Amino acid sequence: MVNNPDYPLTYLNIANRIFEGTKYRASDSDIKDLAKNISLLKNRGLSKLNDRFISSGRKIWDNFSEHNFASILASHINHEILISYEPEGLQRPPDFKIVIGKLTYWVQMKRLSELEARNRQDSIVREI
Repeated sequence: MVNNPDYPLTYLNIANRIFEGTKYRASDSDIKDLAKNISLLKNRGLSKLNDRFISSGRKIWDNFSEHNFASILASHINHEILISYEPEGLQRPPDFKIVIGKLTYWVQMKRLSELEARNRQDSIVREI
């Protein structure tokens, strides 16, 4: 396992544990990057996403996409911009709510296969 003073040992332990639960052989760099992302999201108020990711079990790869998306977004936008994960108050909340000034962006992550199936269905319905 990687030992890096930039990230608390707990984040490195968590990242290592996540990868151990998969068939993927993570490099030290992979573990360090995941630890960095866990720390980044915690600092941006997205502990709920970290918790869900850490406890995702067999659906880890679906949650990796959400976690990576949020990490990239959080690292590229101003710290004052609010990012919410599965915001409260909606029956079926989207994955992310991003508020920039007076604009609100709602982002829903989907598996590509789900999107392809939905597109085919939509195409059939249009033809009918």
